[in-house]
Amino acid sequence: MSRFRPRTFTATPDIENVTVFADASFCSTSKAGGGAFWSRWGKTDNDKAEDAFQIAGANQSHEAEVIAACQAILRLARNPAANQLLAKGPKTRLVLVIDCLTVKQVFEGADTPLCKTARELVDQVRALRQQMRFWLKINHVKAHSGQGSPRKWVNHWCDENARAQMQAMRDGTTVAA
Repeated sequence: MSRFRPRTFTATPDIENVTVFADASFCSTSKAGGGAFWSRWGKTDNDKAEDAFQIAGANQSHEAEVIAACQAILRLARNPAANQLLAKGPKTRLVLVIDCLTVKQVFEGADTPLCKTARELVDQVRALRQQMRFWLKINHVKAHSGQGSPRKWVNHWCDENARAQMQAMRDGTTVAA
């Protein structure tokens, strides 16, 4: 008789995924930052959201990355269709794709020193998750690793748009998102 027991699985309801790529660009000299996100949740062309924005308040690049990830989640929650999906709580999994391990560590509860802006945004995301009860899964991808797949294309899109926002902030101009 084998000492291994067969696993038994209970049926679980289908979980819908909302995939969000987020990235930041940061200038350590001027403290200017930019962020961008791209998300997808369904099969139609309307089931997506994207945005790029300037980041103020960060003192280091990892703080800008945390701010960008939080802004991505908070801005996505303001999208009516995405909000409706997130409101399904445990039946929704938000898959956050980032290229900075500090973001993952912060959301896993690590006591990471952060600027006031980043701490406030992390608290807002935690409150949103507590209110809506959706799952948060964080996937780390290597930054600047080419453009051969759709995931790499999206990561590159976020990187380029975040950089444009950072440069515009540094130069005192604006750029359309």
